[in-house]
Amino acid sequence: MNTVVSFDWYHRSITVAFTDYNTAHYFSIGDAVTVKGSKRRMRRELRRETGVELSNLKYWRTDGSVDYYCANRKGE
Repeated sequence: MNTVVSFDWYHRSITVAFTDYNTAHYFSIGDAVTVKGSKRRMRRELRRETGVELSNLKYWRTDGSVDYYCANRKGE
């Protein structure tokens, strides 16, 4: 697992951090109101901005209004 994704429901933002490259990308949740919709938006925005696709997005933990997920980049 080399990617951490956080969904901040209070600030309506998504952060995707690549732990092996020491980089992070930030997106807005937009109009999405469900976890499924937020995941779909995150995948679409990440693919559009960086060309990277994620697989095995697994729930990790919740801390207040923030949900954390772990993922792999596709093809790894």
